[in-house]
Amino acid sequence: MKSMLSFRQIYYLFPFFLFLLADGGGYALALANPADFDLVGDFENNGMPGRIIYRDSGGGIYVEYKSQFLNKTFKYSIDKFDECSSMSIYKIQNTRRIAIDGSCSSNGGQIYRDVYEWNSNYSNWCLVRRVTGERADVVNEKYYSSERVARVSGCATIGSTGSYGYESVVDVRKKIQANLSAFRQASRGKDTLRAYLSSMAPYDVSELAEYVDSDNVADFNNIAYFLIENGRSGDAIALLEEIVKEFPDRIVAKLNLADAYWNVDIGRKARKLYGQYYDGMISKNMGGRIPSRVIERIK
Repeated sequence: MKSMLSFRQIYYLFPFFLFLLADGGGYALALANPADFDLVGDFENNGMPGRIIYRDSGGGIYVEYKSQFLNKTFKYSIDKFDECSSMSIYKIQNTRRIAIDGSCSSNGGQIYRDVYEWNSNYSNWCLVRRVTGERADVVNEKYYSSERVARVSGCATIGSTGSYGYESVVDVRKKIQANLSAFRQASRGKDTLRAYLSSMAPYDVSELAEYVDSDNVADFNNIAYFLIENGRSGDAIALLEEIVKEFPDRIVAKLNLADAYWNVDIGRKARKLYGQYYDGMISKNMGGRIPSRVIERIK
């Protein structure tokens, strides 16, 4: 009688079995190589899932994208953004976009994040946002990351180098104003508001902080408030910090910022802001409208 395969034989043959089982052969490499990672999603918005396969190449990452619709595999190579970069790829929640993140992981480290979206006009992944900045540095009492967001025009594909075209400040401001109109409409209902907030990526909120002015500050503060109410205090902090900086007399923004810090367990900063809010309300003879949580938290 023939002997059964040993554990060692099974171990070495397992990748081969995966190769044979892979659908269409295109996914075989990702399944057979334990160093590969993959993302699956309807990236092309056509009901047909595409697959992103990526691996560490030592000096960066190597990426393959398999399009079922086009029956084609695209290959890309991305160099490290910086010597300290920890390269990764992930999907942006509730969107068809992906981020290639080469940020430095240390406290106060540099942020380098490129956001791509599949563009059917180019049949390729196109760079749509470049996010740069600095991470939070709690040791030096910088409790939130500062991010600068640039909207990229044209179609710079994954891994491409050279000069990029950027949308002008005027054009971006017009688009933000249009989005605020959509926000005001969405805020009339709980479900539509939740859907609007879900469509906002963290970098969308960071971008708003660069455009705070007297015309939009009320809407921006409301967006931040609703983000906090929907469990996204961390995303709201940078925007509220900018509002408080530009409009220090806007007392309600200080309350929102205090709540955001409290929710992410930065009590020292939160208590200071609660105190400023409390003093501001008392000075305006509005002490009766101070929420009870403020008094409890500054004790």
